[in-house]
Amino acid sequence: MKKAGKLISLLAVITMFLTIVIPPQNTFAAAGDTFIRVNQVGYKSKAAKTAMVLTGSDLKGKEFTVHDSKGNKVYTGKVGIDKGNWGDLGKNYAHTYELDFSSYTKPGTGYKLKVKGFTSPEFIINDAVYDNLDNLSLEFFSLQRCGDTEPKGHEACHLDDGIVVSGVTKGKLIDVSGGWHDAADYIKFMSTIGYCSNIMLSTYLNDPEQFKDPARGILAETKVGLDFMVKMWDNENQVLYLSVADADEHGGEDNISRWETYPEKDNFYKGPRPVYPCEPGKGANIAGKAAAALAMGAKIWGDPKGPCYNQELADTYLTAAKQIYNYGKNNPATMSDRDGGYEELPEEWAWMDDMALAGAELYRTTGIKSYLTEAKNYADTLGDNSDGDYSNINLSWSRCCHYVNYELAKLDASYAPIAAVRMYKHLNTAQGYSDSNVWGTGLNELRWGSGAMMSQLIVEASMFKSLTGDNSFIPLAQKQTDYLLGSNPWGVSFLNGAGTTFVRHPRHRITYQQQVLKNNPKWDPTGLWSEGPVSEAVYTPNQNDPLDTDMKNNNNYTEFQDKRAVWHDNRMDYVTNEACINANAAGVAAMAWFASTDPGIYRPKAPGTQPSTPVPPEDEYQVSEDSYVRDGEYEAVNYGTESTLAVKGDPDPGYSRRALIKADLSKFTKATAASAVLKIYNSSANSSTSVKVYGLSEDKWAEKAVTWANQPGTKGAVLIGTLDLSTEGWYTIDITSYVNSQLAGDKTVSLVLQNESADGISTAICSKDGIANKPVLIVK
Repeated sequence: MKKAGKLISLLAVITMFLTIVIPPQNTFAAAGDTFIRVNQVGYKSKAAKTAMVLTGSDLKGKEFTVHDSKGNKVYTGKVGIDKGNWGDLGKNYAHTYELDFSSYTKPGTGYKLKVKGFTSPEFIINDAVYDNLDNLSLEFFSLQRCGDTEPKGHEACHLDDGIVVSGVTKGKLIDVSGGWHDAADYIKFMSTIGYCSNIMLSTYLNDPEQFKDPARGILAETKVGLDFMVKMWDNENQVLYLSVADADEHGGEDNISRWETYPEKDNFYKGPRPVYPCEPGKGANIAGKAAAALAMGAKIWGDPKGPCYNQELADTYLTAAKQIYNYGKNNPATMSDRDGGYEELPEEWAWMDDMALAGAELYRTTGIKSYLTEAKNYADTLGDNSDGDYSNINLSWSRCCHYVNYELAKLDASYAPIAAVRMYKHLNTAQGYSDSNVWGTGLNELRWGSGAMMSQLIVEASMFKSLTGDNSFIPLAQKQTDYLLGSNPWGVSFLNGAGTTFVRHPRHRITYQQQVLKNNPKWDPTGLWSEGPVSEAVYTPNQNDPLDTDMKNNNNYTEFQDKRAVWHDNRMDYVTNEACINANAAGVAAMAWFASTDPGIYRPKAPGTQPSTPVPPEDEYQVSEDSYVRDGEYEAVNYGTESTLAVKGDPDPGYSRRALIKADLSKFTKATAASAVLKIYNSSANSSTSVKVYGLSEDKWAEKAVTWANQPGTKGAVLIGTLDLSTEGWYTIDITSYVNSQLAGDKTVSLVLQNESADGISTAICSKDGIANKPVLIVK
């Protein structure tokens, strides 16, 4: 990772301009230039099987063939549709075709695809083809180990971590050795260490049999993370530490001496490294991650029949988990790594997902029902979280919503339909992205960390299949798997050691030290996942260092670069080729989940069809329209696209606001409702206030046109009741009588919320146009 705001050298600008921004020619590649891209690891026998062809030739209507290890032709198919040109920053191939051979199911090795005289790399068809990739992916973590934890590739390091730099324990020397270095740096973050521990332990608990020798494999590795998190908690002083070291740990073209410093010889700080605590009132996101992982650790190490039973250690983990969880409850705000002396990482968007996961895992371990209740409350506060720019990242180091949904569904069967609906919405959005782009990636844009995002889509699709039995999204997971393991523009597997051509020169300090400083070019960072490609729009403004042009074997893959996807196997490319522990943890989870998921018999869906939407246990009706109106000089202004609905009563003109909510109940099939509830989320009440709720008879208003001047009249309005809003959170009001009156008519519910006290207190209610906590009607 790079230090934000670094000045770009003239050399860097010139190099980027010549090698990235300007393609060599704006002409198409020659007709004879053809490359077949396959999943180099292989395919399960009954799964979807596709490959991609980059070519300058018109292959419309041409045949392709599959050949076995003896060269025998075993399958013949037709080249699929032309998905368009590729490579406008490189050679610019006129055509990209898909080859679909899903109906060929015979297990075997040494298979190859051929089309018009061109041959693909070899691949396997076998139901066990992914079985060891999770264990392979685990091997990278040993390179990232810090402290006296038997690291590989380097010696024990940073044994004197560290000294607290701020807060009530400022100046205190504490033992926070251990854990994993993050990315190419020697920094240690609780955010990513907590995330990695969480998803690896959750994956293990889902299917322990998937991992070989877990006591010396995945559990030995995650213990490194768990032991570090215990050290980062000071119960006596109620301090949760955030990170060890800071942005000064960077090394690159601007600081080559740092880049060439071996971890065991790192003495940049001339003594113990700085340790940053969470700030007062913040840290629930960090606490949630740590408490969830430690609770799972207590479950695993406390199992007398498990592979690593140690009751004393389990008790230590559980005690810390409970204490840290309570810290999170008492400090309900996000604490981001940028606050801890590292000025680049983005803010975490929320903390309730992390606390929900912690509550779920504490319930799993202790059986105490209050933890489950709190977990559900946190999760329901987030609600439907698949909208907007966050649609790519519902499973990531900063957003674990669907891990929460899945875990709650497994712990409480009544929650399964709710979780399924939420996961479906996100996966269906990703399916739309996949269907609309050339290579089938389920992201709306390739951005920093795209590899981890695709891995997490694999996990989520597998979770959805496990939860519902519906394999509709398994082909989506297969597409992401194919892309990550070789069916991409560069024909490279992003997992070192998997496939025939894989990433070998990541931006990773230990790899550089082994390959270059120790003159061992064949040394491999076994099990490392490359970070993954990004769009040129992301790449160009962020890649400040010039690429290493002295590298051999065409590791820049220049001819295959496109504005939609840039990637290099080059150690100076930190945007697309840095090694990050979160990407590797996502890879571990993706390969474990996909290996154990039965794809069923793949059947291509008919054009225009969609998977069936799971039905929640109660009838939830999303608000169809909402807005608020304002008086005085704002009486002609429309607020129909705001993320919140303002309600305020004020004696002065121009300050009063009313909220309007509409819902369509035409799909409710019963003549009357047994119950009907309006559920809203109060996001920013300044102090206690009362809001009157009226049911309107007039419902012809439109959210993007309604104003104070043309708002619906109150003739025939029915006072439903009063909401006393005092704190942030969910509020409900029974509207059964009013709903039944509307079911007897046009089945449209139209409500107005207003403060009639003129107390000047403003209330903001989350609207349907916000990211989360949208208003909903629950009608049974």
